[in-house]
Amino acid sequence: MWRRRGKRWKSANVLRTTSASGKKVGDYGPLSEDRWNDGTPPMHGFKAGTATERVRELDLGDRIRVERREKHWYAVGPGGDYGQLRWRAGDSPIMTKSGVAVHLPASGTLEISWLEVSAENEVIDVGGVVYPD
Repeated sequence: MWRRRGKRWKSANVLRTTSASGKKVGDYGPLSEDRWNDGTPPMHGFKAGTATERVRELDLGDRIRVERREKHWYAVGPGGDYGQLRWRAGDSPIMTKSGVAVHLPASGTLEISWLEVSAENEVIDVGGVVYPD
């Protein structure tokens, strides 16, 4: 289990290192195909350039709102947006390998299961699974 201590992340579960000594930490969980089949679409990070400063507040296990606005989905909180999800309206429905058609939800709750942490130990991106309302 990851615990945030100051600006250091301590655990044996580094998923992979990223550029300039950054790292992804946490747990990817079940395969994306399994998530889709369960009707809980995975979220693989924010669209490039859309993550706000508020992302630094997030931690593993946090649950935040996801809502669709026209053609895009956003992770939102009481103080504003965290960022835009990579989902695209044209991607729905998603056909899984097993033939299940899954529609992206209009709203739901994102449970954060991994973080991307910079070399300065600041959260710069997140991922997890979205549980539809």
